[in-house]
Amino acid sequence: MVDFKHPETWSEPAGGIRYRTKLEIDWGIWTPGSTTRLKIEAGRVFDVSVPRGLRWMFDPHDPRFRLAGLIHDHLLHVEGATRIRAGGEFHDALRAGGTPWPLALVMWLGVSIFKYPLDQARADYRRRSTGA
Repeated sequence: MVDFKHPETWSEPAGGIRYRTKLEIDWGIWTPGSTTRLKIEAGRVFDVSVPRGLRWMFDPHDPRFRLAGLIHDHLLHVEGATRIRAGGEFHDALRAGGTPWPLALVMWLGVSIFKYPLDQARADYRRRSTGA
């Protein structure tokens, strides 16, 4: 079983704020009792993106944030999840990585609302232009 509180066992630096998985990550998503699994292959490169202006407060190399960065990136860029859905899993992954709940809450708000108005406007435009 992968120890999410020790990301050095399942990931390695890949330059800058990027990391690479060394093992397959098997993550249960949506609800604790769910049988829905997110499987992320070994070798997947991801980043722990924190806006530069906030890096004094949230270090992208903090090991507690690494799983959350992987899960969030994968859900947004591979699975096509909405920012809100990906944000929920981001929060759960922060907690699994050992982030205290007050900090996880602040970070969840940040990733859930960051770019949300722009993403929502694009989705609304696509819906209107296709008549869906």
